[in-house]
Amino acid sequence: MCLQLKVNSPQGNLALIEVCKTQDEFKNITVKQLIDMIVWKMNAVGKLRAVYQGKELEESYTLESYNIKHMSTIQTAVQLDGGR
Repeated sequence: MCLQLKVNSPQGNLALIEVCKTQDEFKNITVKQLIDMIVWKMNAVGKLRAVYQGKELEESYTLESYNIKHMSTIQTAVQLDGGR
């Protein structure tokens, strides 16, 4: 079984990202690894942030730690330097 996530890009495009093949693999995928997959799949430019259920995700945490499941929707935003 292929585990996938729906990803909304900063431009509003929706993509299906194939994350891994097994549930055991899925447990070990970090947010950083997911962001790298999104950048590659969507040809994103700039540093992306991932958001799930209104909460910004920390790159060092696993998807499982946020209770992210197969076909969950992840929002992305471009991180701006300086906060202005």
